[in-house]
Amino acid sequence: MTMPFTALQVLGLCDSHLTQLYPNHSVHKDAAKAVFALQKSAKAAGFDLRLASAYRSFDRQLSIWCEKANGQRAVLDVNSQPIDISQLSADKLINAICTFTAIPGASRHHWGSDIDIYDANGFDANNRPQLISSEYSGQGPSAAMFNWLLKNAEDLGFAFPYLEHKKNGIAVEPWHLSYLPVARKAQQVLTLNCFKTHLAQQKFALCDRLLQDADTLYKNLVEQYYV
Repeated sequence: MTMPFTALQVLGLCDSHLTQLYPNHSVHKDAAKAVFALQKSAKAAGFDLRLASAYRSFDRQLSIWCEKANGQRAVLDVNSQPIDISQLSADKLINAICTFTAIPGASRHHWGSDIDIYDANGFDANNRPQLISSEYSGQGPSAAMFNWLLKNAEDLGFAFPYLEHKKNGIAVEPWHLSYLPVARKAQQVLTLNCFKTHLAQQKFALCDRLLQDADTLYKNLVEQYYV
């Protein structure tokens, strides 16, 4: 039985639900065996499925968010092209950042159920994965593995939450996999009320505007991607 979540865990403020798979890569304790099984199945099919990212804490997500909001890190559009944010209103800046970056506290990576993956067979020390859509389509280095996952991930308990760019939502992320038995438990805890209560306690960049539009942001960026 999957362990129940606390609010602090789903918000990325507590890591008591985690276990380390590899250095710098931790997942939920109830997802570890499933990730190893996924990698084993991928290896049998000829792929070297590696993790680019797994658990991400609130503080790490906050750092990424603030760097983008302050112009210290590139903000990308749905085609992975940099955006000039200098003239954007607060609302448009939020929408632009959220194309690829979750609001701190609302990232599925906080849960330990979600991983970003790539096929290491297609990369080397001089060619590292960028986690962009072209790597997972056509002749891209992770394309064959992605197509294999489309057919096999569900049987292994995983799903792609971001395969469709929904209106006012998140860009397509073919590298992002979610282990459903754990993710669905987290979804029960990260409710609109939990999200709003959390934002009301924060003071990071754009936070006041996020709180003002919390109902819509939760619907478009969190709830509609629940699987």
